[in-house]
Amino acid sequence: MALSTPLTQQAVSPLYLTAAVLVAVLLFLFVQSKRARLGHIPGPWLAKYTNLWRGYQAWRLNHHNEGVNNYQINMIGRYGDVVRIGPKHVLVYDPEAIDTIYGFRERLDKAKWQAHLFTGTDQTALVSIQDEKTHGIYRRPIAHAYSLSSLKGYEPYIDETIEKLIKELDKHDADGTPINMTRWLQYWAFDVMSKISFGEPLGFLDHGYDFNGMIQAQRENFRYISVANNFPLLDTLTKRNPLLKWFTKKPSMFFTFARRVVSERLAKASKDPEAQSQSRRHEDLLGSFIAARKAYPLMTDLRITHLTATNVLAGANNSARAMDATIHWLTEHPEAQERLNNEIRSVNMATMKEVDTEGPAALELALKMPYLDAVIQESYRQFGAPANNLERVAGRSGLTLPNGTHLPPGTVIAMNAASMAMLPHIFGKDARVFNPERWMQQKGESEDEFHERRLRMQRSMLVFGHGSRSCIGKNIVQLELYKIWATLLRIYKVS
Repeated sequence: MALSTPLTQQAVSPLYLTAAVLVAVLLFLFVQSKRARLGHIPGPWLAKYTNLWRGYQAWRLNHHNEGVNNYQINMIGRYGDVVRIGPKHVLVYDPEAIDTIYGFRERLDKAKWQAHLFTGTDQTALVSIQDEKTHGIYRRPIAHAYSLSSLKGYEPYIDETIEKLIKELDKHDADGTPINMTRWLQYWAFDVMSKISFGEPLGFLDHGYDFNGMIQAQRENFRYISVANNFPLLDTLTKRNPLLKWFTKKPSMFFTFARRVVSERLAKASKDPEAQSQSRRHEDLLGSFIAARKAYPLMTDLRITHLTATNVLAGANNSARAMDATIHWLTEHPEAQERLNNEIRSVNMATMKEVDTEGPAALELALKMPYLDAVIQESYRQFGAPANNLERVAGRSGLTLPNGTHLPPGTVIAMNAASMAMLPHIFGKDARVFNPERWMQQKGESEDEFHERRLRMQRSMLVFGHGSRSCIGKNIVQLELYKIWATLLRIYKVS
């Protein structure tokens, strides 16, 4: 009998070990939740202890057609404007808090893990930098390239790419081939951003399909980010796991392309040093970045490559999403197409001779079209907003929201641009419907009332972020969208 005792102890010891680990994990989650001092913030029970809840919700959003962040919108009615969505994470739905969280007064830092999520090891990318001071240092050398005064220099590139798109569409139309406008506009979005950034297109319009798999890879990457944004442990176990680097694929064709173009241009600049100082006469974004090297030593070759490549990936994706939403809506509303076509033609005919209206629309004309502006604003609101939470960390004194709620130091505070764009008390009871009329003056509405209502909607939109961290490329995206729609909807009808 005595011989059986060690065997029994040996058999049950793994159970004790498992139980001990489980108790330790539960104790850790409990202590972590209590230390956050967020017991006064309502939210789902599971979210108090783990990020699994919000990670699952983000995964469900990616795999089910439930609309934009449906679960977040439903939480507003249940928990209010301030909701606890993680052990130390709080989501805010109050537009009055936008300046408090993202404005220049508090200057809250970004969450540490978020820096790695979007750019991997490149911690000098603007989206990666945590603190405001460092962000300003790295933004300064490239700010001029994205300014309103620089837009005119990019317009010829956009015109050239629009003409290429029209040529391809006409060729397929003449062949009787059905045209998938959504797909072709996606190809155009990537080619035009590459043209503005590198001075040459990626070649999607020439090939007529996703020839290098880049578009699909980007789609999958953004899906991954939307989940990892809510469940950081996923990123730690996958992309940031050093063991998995052994299985990493070779660099994509796009990054091979980026390195080649940048290397060639840098070599050319080294032979002509004078060209580096002519920042106001740059041909494209890459030219501007190279010209900035003389005044800003931090503009290294690697940084220039990362900046230019990121510009294409982020800018093309945002434009493509907004155009996709617009196309789907226009096919369902032919009367809106007719209205846009008439507005575009009337503005063109009122300002220039008919013979001059055949090419790509000039930006100054596109900006004079109020209904076109309303359609573009609505496309931003509905599908241009990222589904990721825009996170900031409360400083040493914590943060008090406009409604009086105090959040302790270290609390991760976020707003979600997609959900904010669906608030019914800001955008109307039909907030979840694509309706450009909300951006137009209503019958019986005075000028002052209209401007106040529209300003309230614009202030609640976080499509391009807010404050010093707002998207640096938003002017370029807007330039593209106004010009492409003012041109295509004058020539074609989609169905």
